[in-house]
Amino acid sequence: MLYSILVFLHVLAGIGIFVVLGIESVALSRFQRADTTLDAATWLGVLGIPRRLGAVVMLTMLVTGVWMTARTWGPQPWIVAALSAVVVVAILGGVLTGRSMRRIGRAFAEESDARLSPAFRALRNSTALGVSLRMRASIAVGIIGLMTMKPGVAESLVVMLAAVALGTALSLPVIINGLAPGRGETMGVRAGDPR
Repeated sequence: MLYSILVFLHVLAGIGIFVVLGIESVALSRFQRADTTLDAATWLGVLGIPRRLGAVVMLTMLVTGVWMTARTWGPQPWIVAALSAVVVVAILGGVLTGRSMRRIGRAFAEESDARLSPAFRALRNSTALGVSLRMRASIAVGIIGLMTMKPGVAESLVVMLAAVALGTALSLPVIINGLAPGRGETMGVRAGDPR
């Protein structure tokens, strides 16, 4: 019975990761399109949800995963790869997204006009935010692949390399837009685009 409950919570946490990434994706897109401080404040507030909910989801996934590994599965190659990938996802979220969002939060506190300043628009369109989101989503897909296929060592490595390659490919437009001088774009959307 306990094992069934742990499996349920583990799968629920896996679904939760994609819910968190979905909320972050929509909120980030809307935040980066906002023209006014009121709109930006709304979407900045929504961007706080993934940080709080993500911590609960990741902790649930890790605790249930470690428990099942210790009690039932043992250190299988796919489990070691999945746990390593969860740590990478947490680091990407904490380092790339976390640092960028803290800088954005401090800069937003200094915004005083109804319309966002050009300097803030450039800052909030951080390339790191788009890259982090795409890499974390791709790695999460790889983790689901590991959990369902339960491959050996070589296959686990291939699955995770494929996930990283997918994340890199999806991140290229964000990186290219970030390198373009004066474009102020990210995620394929112009900062001032009213869409």
